[in-house]
Amino acid sequence: MTTFEDLGLSDKVLKAIHEIGWEEPTPVQCAAVPIGFEGRDILAQAQTGTGKTAAYGMIIIGRTPSGLKKPTSLVLCPTRELALQVEQELSKLSYHTRHRVAAIYGGASYKTQFDKLRRGADIIAGTPGRVKDLIEQGVLDISHVREVVLDEADRMLEMGFEEEVNFIMGSLPEKRQTLLFSATLADEIMDLGARFMNDPEKLLVSKDEPCSDLVSQYYIPLARNTKMEKLDYILSTGRPKALVFCQTKKMVDELMEKFSDSFKVGALHGDMPQAKREKVIGNFKKDKISVLIATDVAARGIDVNNIDVVINYDVPPDAETYLHRIGRTGRAGKTGMAVSFVTRMETSRLRRYEDETGRRISKMAVEDFGALLGVRPEPVPERKYTIKSRDNDSEDEERPAPKRERRVSEEYGEPAAEKPVRAKRKSATDIPEDVAPATATEEEPVRAKRQPKVADVDEEPVREKKPARKAREDYDDKPVKREKKVIKVVESKTQEERMNMVALKINLGKEDGYGRVQITEMIKKAANIDNKMVGRVGLGSSASFVEVDSGCAEMVISAVSNRSVNGKIVVAELAPDKIPYAQKVKKSD
Repeated sequence: MTTFEDLGLSDKVLKAIHEIGWEEPTPVQCAAVPIGFEGRDILAQAQTGTGKTAAYGMIIIGRTPSGLKKPTSLVLCPTRELALQVEQELSKLSYHTRHRVAAIYGGASYKTQFDKLRRGADIIAGTPGRVKDLIEQGVLDISHVREVVLDEADRMLEMGFEEEVNFIMGSLPEKRQTLLFSATLADEIMDLGARFMNDPEKLLVSKDEPCSDLVSQYYIPLARNTKMEKLDYILSTGRPKALVFCQTKKMVDELMEKFSDSFKVGALHGDMPQAKREKVIGNFKKDKISVLIATDVAARGIDVNNIDVVINYDVPPDAETYLHRIGRTGRAGKTGMAVSFVTRMETSRLRRYEDETGRRISKMAVEDFGALLGVRPEPVPERKYTIKSRDNDSEDEERPAPKRERRVSEEYGEPAAEKPVRAKRKSATDIPEDVAPATATEEEPVRAKRQPKVADVDEEPVREKKPARKAREDYDDKPVKREKKVIKVVESKTQEERMNMVALKINLGKEDGYGRVQITEMIKKAANIDNKMVGRVGLGSSASFVEVDSGCAEMVISAVSNRSVNGKIVVAELAPDKIPYAQKVKKSD
């Protein structure tokens, strides 16, 4: 078995690795580090979860000095989250070598990043758009860079950063070492390597297969408002060591609050200080806590081998994230389970995950969890759950079941949760323009209305509307009696929900060919959020203001920033001086 000592690492790096808690190198580290120390270029096919960040970190830390006040290494990342993850991981790895690592990315303050560069940074981890911007401004000096990493190169090209990558690579010194890591080695990746690399060593690295026979994959069809109850049952059955994934930090905090009295629970999300984060992970490793609730970004870098079950409390947005999540169990030769909570409107995603993993995702009833885990179910005490977070919208609560069942996979023919019955509306004019969603969705089709020439999130008029029809609560044939009273917008449920909104500024507007619908759709698609998380859009010529739910604002900023739109790099940031409309109305009352 190869050890870290066998890789030729310095004593200072080995000391940091011991303090981090890594026990043995991964396949990509064993393959890449010795070649990298020879100074050769590397073109590696390696996916998320292989340990590739530490692999190239060991190389660039081992081959460059620290304290030069000028960057000697540059790591290009497709997203803000990855840049921050790289900054965090390389900072820990270089703790004793004193290399300074700085993350630069769009959507953040220029001044803060200028200050980082002025103080001196040995390693820069940045997104292509912001790196190019700072190079052109003369703020980022890359003339001393000797180590270049293209991390997740395939994603960078998919996100439209080819122009920025070409500019940056063409601006670097010719005498350098280039390390490229990509989940696939498609033609465009090979072309990129041919243009900017010198006879690279090609590595095909397989990771510990998260979809192997060691991981049993299941899904539980449910109504969204029953998630807490189902999670309670699973955690109470055999008291498994569980990693629970949520889409937002708001839901992480809510689950932590609900379950902290009943279980040994820890929480991880992006707002948590590093010291507290390390303490939580340490307690999870030492079994001082048995349930860890986390967001995807916060959970990156966790290396724990004895997790019994991974629970997708919120279905992941894509197959890559799904693979990364379930890969946390079934490690070191041990079996594991992955259980996903799936609402009616999320069942179509399972097909994509099945294709990606090459494994069946079986339907299960929550009562079967104990038998599948190999323990005897225990009585679950009755607890009442009130869902406060808007991550759990009521759109998937119990409704009459349709006659025709929708199938999740044609190959194994298991019925999934039923397709929801969509409420009908007499006409689009039943909802006034100022409270109508900005886009038409499957759940609530809305006809587009003519928008005023000048719009601002602070200047929407207060109008009256009719309440939406209530969904049936019982599955009988009795007609449902509906109220038809007219209420003020500021007193409606929709208005109360919008009290949690914050305003963002995005540098897109009419001049870019973007209207309210296009901006809203871009945000929803990029951040994978539903229509209710996006509020009013104040459209301008070159910039616009958008209201989004405060719980997902950080996710929206990172998802939207650095995207390329018609050759323009998108920048999204909080607009603290902009008061969301609902809050302004409440103040005026």
